[in-house]
Amino acid sequence: MTERQLLQPCLFRAYGRFFLKVDNKAIALSTASCFVEAVERLFMSFFVFNVQYPHSLKPFYCFIEIVLGMREATTPIVRDFLRQLMVE
Repeated sequence: MTERQLLQPCLFRAYGRFFLKVDNKAIALSTASCFVEAVERLFMSFFVFNVQYPHSLKPFYCFIEIVLGMREATTPIVRDFLRQLMVE
């Protein structure tokens, strides 16, 4: 018997609604009224299902965590970049 793996959560929109796809199952995000709320649910799913970010997307997801205030910028380059974004 092969061990079953949880596939990484992903977000998609169909029929005017947002869905979260986890382990080849689509879950309607009925409480997400906008894209920002849908992305928030996507981030929550990584923690709820205790899965790691995909290796190729980890820098992007970590940056989004910093922008959303979920984690603190630890490198001077990222802190400077965020300061520039906020000023312009």
